[in-house]
Amino acid sequence: MMTVAGTAVGERNLAALATHQPELVDRLRRHWDDAAPSPLSSPPGGGEGRVRGNLWGEVWASIRGSSTPVLLFGADPLVRDPARDASFGPPLLIVVEREADRLARLLGSVDLVPSLQAGRLALVLAEHELELVEALKPFLPVLLRSATPATIIFPGLPIEEAEQYRRWGEEAVRFIEFSRDPAVLNIELYQRFKPVADRINALSDARLTVLDVGGRDWTFSAFLPRHRGVVADLETTGIDARALPYAEASFDVVTAHHLLEHVAAPDRMPVVAEMVRVARRRVFVTGPFEENPFAKEIDELLVRLEPDNRYLQEHARLGLPSIREIEDWLSAKDLRYRVEPLTRCNAWLLALALTPFQQARPQEFREVTRYYNERFSELDRGHPPYQSLIEIEVEQWRSN
Repeated sequence: MMTVAGTAVGERNLAALATHQPELVDRLRRHWDDAAPSPLSSPPGGGEGRVRGNLWGEVWASIRGSSTPVLLFGADPLVRDPARDASFGPPLLIVVEREADRLARLLGSVDLVPSLQAGRLALVLAEHELELVEALKPFLPVLLRSATPATIIFPGLPIEEAEQYRRWGEEAVRFIEFSRDPAVLNIELYQRFKPVADRINALSDARLTVLDVGGRDWTFSAFLPRHRGVVADLETTGIDARALPYAEASFDVVTAHHLLEHVAAPDRMPVVAEMVRVARRRVFVTGPFEENPFAKEIDELLVRLEPDNRYLQEHARLGLPSIREIEDWLSAKDLRYRVEPLTRCNAWLLALALTPFQQARPQEFREVTRYYNERFSELDRGHPPYQSLIEIEVEQWRSN
């Protein structure tokens, strides 16, 4: 039997963890196969005497006193729980670690089986906040039944790591609160994401992998609670859409929302080709196109109104992409596709005009956008469109 960190404890922990988080077990096994870590003996950042005397007790008092789920950043407190069992206090304790080695030491040193089997403890290994958000999706049923989760950052961590975790915690809480009611998203973004998400959710009841190219953050993925999202964005994750670092057919679905108008014209079709290359089933492309004359007029108006908005300036400088160019490329590849209007130009312009209202009166803005999105967003789909949707069917093309 392979042992973890030189003990059989790790194997028992892995077996219990696999019932709820099999993907994490696979990641940790690969890590241990490369280099088995040594048992954890002291907290990171030093200060063992101070931590032992005060902070361990304070951390666990906060955890056990919470009636809401807890996000605990830093795995080390679990090693020194004075009464380790399934009765954590909160309905769910989610321990977040960015270092695989540290999580490995924990699992190799501490018997967590009762807590893991009871479903009161979850472990997350994340390299950035987007990965943390995706790891929280399986636990949304519990998280959404409770009030906003408490966030606890182990005070023995180095300052830089604690600050990073603080930002992660803020994003995690934003994601959880947004998941309660995505309809509060501003009308313009809601009309970008909801139609595409509806089509993806209808593809399968099974979990799909979705690559969001140019997505920047987790907002679109929040519309896909059953599925795993990955963001490929040059500014936020450092991934260039012109050369996606993934093998062919790596993702079930690939999306690009309002990306091509920010790509230089000679690079647009290489980006589409990359998206098709890494997709197994579908590719969805949305945005304004030059075939929609009012889209160009609206962009010209907005550029004058917001001369410092570099994203709008890119619309004017780079020009809008062409549906016909994409259609010609798809036809030459014998790929099936459909094009449809998403949002009428008048509705899009009015949605953008509400932006100052969002800043000045956020609560009223939420109520207005919720009502509008729930009642009228589908009625806005039609001609003349500001944004259109191109849906490319890849699955049958691959089987030919």
